[in-house]
Amino acid sequence: MTKIGINVSVTVPGWNNGQPVSAVYEFDTGGKGFWLNSVGVDMTNVKSLGAVETLYTSGYFYSGVAATATITFPNVTLPSGTPSPSIHANVGLVTEFLKYPQGSMFNPKDPQQVISRMTGKPVKSKPDSFPIFGQCFGDFGASLCPTTVSGGNTVVMLGALSQYLPPVPGLDTGFVVSVPQSEGDAGWLILGIGNHLRTLFGSANTLPMNPASPGSFPAWNTAPFGTPTMVNTFSEQAINATVAVTQPTCNDAPAQTVTHTLQNVGMCLDTGCPHVVMHGGTVLTVGNNQPINYGTGTLNIMTTTGDGIVTGSKDYSAMPTSDVGPAIPGYVNTGVQNFINFHVMYDITQSNLYLAHR
Repeated sequence: MTKIGINVSVTVPGWNNGQPVSAVYEFDTGGKGFWLNSVGVDMTNVKSLGAVETLYTSGYFYSGVAATATITFPNVTLPSGTPSPSIHANVGLVTEFLKYPQGSMFNPKDPQQVISRMTGKPVKSKPDSFPIFGQCFGDFGASLCPTTVSGGNTVVMLGALSQYLPPVPGLDTGFVVSVPQSEGDAGWLILGIGNHLRTLFGSANTLPMNPASPGSFPAWNTAPFGTPTMVNTFSEQAINATVAVTQPTCNDAPAQTVTHTLQNVGMCLDTGCPHVVMHGGTVLTVGNNQPINYGTGTLNIMTTTGDGIVTGSKDYSAMPTSDVGPAIPGYVNTGVQNFINFHVMYDITQSNLYLAHR
């Protein structure tokens, strides 16, 4: 299982006596918010912003409280004269960690209940413990989608990277992800982008990102001081692409094929997922009982600029279209493979995503 870690130092007033804690967290561009192991930690002196919880497709369930943290990066490399990046953000301090079966979801009719995404029946959990994947003490979510804090009204958890406001003139909010291509390699993360990086990436694969609703929130850094700087937020399916699946017309004639194509399918770009997963819905239908089963055959995913995110692949999995929960059109989680093929730049200020071949 391919997982990517990032070393982060976190300070929360009243947590660990106010002293910074450095640990490795899963670097997860498909995850919302930054979640830190706090199981068994004395939370008496932590100023809680409200309750938070999250449930991943993997079945991992975190619950705890939101609090404001200062985030730094112990392994940062700095240009001469540039201050070390420090980010203030709301984070989730995990006080309970459970494991449900893969493919679980909150019951939309009873959010206190967890059910199977396929059958709609309640599922049971069992206690789990950190570190996850043998090394990670939580999830450094770098998704651009906000998480609402229960009872917090306008209080949200945004991704920490979304709230980095570069102190250097000419740099905008955004970041570049270049993951390790093999075990033992080091990837890198660039915080703050400018026109030099936009030019370097070029326009060949410049894709508009799908906004979240609401589309922006104040950055924590500026909210207490006069007019806040607003941070753009985006859907978990950050971009759209074209999905094409080529299948035999019948089992007796495998050489005769048909290609089913759908345009403007949402794409979740997710370093936290080890492989490509197709999530069936009302448009991207998956399952043998569907008029078109997009979940089998040779998969190609092309960007709106004509480049291939996935090319000629049968190495993907599919979750059948389900009647459980609210109807969704369906989407594709491109998994870490997209990041192995491309350097990825999130231009949060100008609402664009750039892909550059490695």
